[in-house]
Amino acid sequence: MPLPIADFLPGAGSIICNSFGTATKFTRCHAQYPLKFIPTSTHVDNLAAAYILSYGGGMLSGDEVDMTIELNKNADLLLMTQGSTKIFKDREQSAVAGIPISRLPGRDGPVIDGASQTIDAFVSPTSMLLLLPDPVTSFKHSIYTSYQKFHLTSDGTSTSQLVLLDWFTSGRIARGEKWHFKKYASKIDIRLDGRLLIRDNLVLEDENKEWMPISSFASRLHPHTCFATLIMIAPGQNELSHVVQHCVEAFDRLSIGQVKAPKDLIWSLSRLRHVENGVMVRVAGTTTEMVKNFLKNEALANLDTVIGHGMYEKLFS
Repeated sequence: MPLPIADFLPGAGSIICNSFGTATKFTRCHAQYPLKFIPTSTHVDNLAAAYILSYGGGMLSGDEVDMTIELNKNADLLLMTQGSTKIFKDREQSAVAGIPISRLPGRDGPVIDGASQTIDAFVSPTSMLLLLPDPVTSFKHSIYTSYQKFHLTSDGTSTSQLVLLDWFTSGRIARGEKWHFKKYASKIDIRLDGRLLIRDNLVLEDENKEWMPISSFASRLHPHTCFATLIMIAPGQNELSHVVQHCVEAFDRLSIGQVKAPKDLIWSLSRLRHVENGVMVRVAGTTTEMVKNFLKNEALANLDTVIGHGMYEKLFS
């Protein structure tokens, strides 16, 4: 069957997974420049995996990435990145620097400022999607917009399972860039059988004049340099639901002081309404490594039972 015309637009990507016996296979794994998918092995029954990459290791101003994901019956998929997603400076700043401005061919409509990424995922009742990228790192003067939509379904016996990690850093701290980007926006919609479960919307936008050395929101985020949102939905009794339960128990121990979180880290856990075994975790730390270790050792401590020990160590290396 020929691919839809939309799949040939720059930045378009399409993944479809089906289960064959005890293995999940990619029946479609297609991406257009500057997007790239690299499938990899997991050594776990019925779990497929792929890396989401962009040529050059980041997104340029004007890049528009648009991914669709479809998991059919009994298909499980893990999506990752290789290192942080870098967001380069916007085209206005590039023009000032003498870099020629152009848009990728095939994209109609006005040229946008900054980079954008959209994910539209459809998960069958007996399938599981894990989206666990490295954090987004926005360069000075950059603009980035993300919109992630997840369509979960149930059939009266089973319900889609989801693990979503959405996180970002303050920028290239080693280069002296801390909250120097112009805009970072992230929107997440999660629906179950068409009903909205979660809508999470975060916008950081600099309101200062161009001559101001730091962004208007920097002081409000100080001293933290990394923020993470983790959402897990795992109805029923299964390996992922045990990960969720362990996460809740770990946060209970933290809240009563049985275990101490790092001094410069703050966190919260909220149970989701209208869905069994659903949680939203928010974490903020003064370093990216601190947040990563907290996710590994507390929030996602038992995830190796789902994705395998080797892949688990790769995620948090």
